[in-house]
Amino acid sequence: MKTRKRKSWKQALGVLTAIAVIIFSSVGCGNNGYKKNEDVESFKVFITDLKAKSEEDVKENWEVIEKEYKEKVTVIDQKTDELESEIKEEYEQLKKDYEELKIKYNAQMKEKDFDKNLQKLYGAVLTNEGDMDLSAVTVSNIVDVYSSFVEIVDLHKDEYTREDWDEVDVLWDALNKRKNELEDNLSNEERMKISEDKVKYGTFKALNKLPAKSEEKRSVGK
Repeated sequence: MKTRKRKSWKQALGVLTAIAVIIFSSVGCGNNGYKKNEDVESFKVFITDLKAKSEEDVKENWEVIEKEYKEKVTVIDQKTDELESEIKEEYEQLKKDYEELKIKYNAQMKEKDFDKNLQKLYGAVLTNEGDMDLSAVTVSNIVDVYSSFVEIVDLHKDEYTREDWDEVDVLWDALNKRKNELEDNLSNEERMKISEDKVKYGTFKALNKLPAKSEEKRSVGK
């Protein structure tokens, strides 16, 4: 009788030990799994919130958003080998979603910057954006107008896309047309200074417009 009791007690103890091991293992894996996924879930919330923000809010806070993105990605990338395949796929998709948003907003911000630069160029030729009447450019100020125009182009030439260069060229051609109208009243010295600026502009265009076009083709091909 005592032998049976001892066996029953040992069996019960064995069962309890096995249950304890299973529970401990489950809790351990659960905690680890939660810890691994917690960063991805936080990243998912970050991307979801970003998509819900207004365009103006995103543009105004882009540097902060970019910094937070890099911080989150850095943390997760250190643990990607520990992530389950489904979670890893979700994480990669979230990164792709961010890159698409980044391309969209970078293009919009770049376009906005160019619009400001274009306004400066119109201001340089003494007219308003979209107005090709350069009658305010006269013999007395045309040298300064050329100089200001070329200086602005020099400052932003590396930023222009092919389309940007096309718009700049239209205004440049209008300025040259106005110069031809005033040609007979210009001194040799004035003609020389204008010629120097025309050479500068031609150089800027040759070194930057073609590379901008090539870069555009590469981007389209990706």
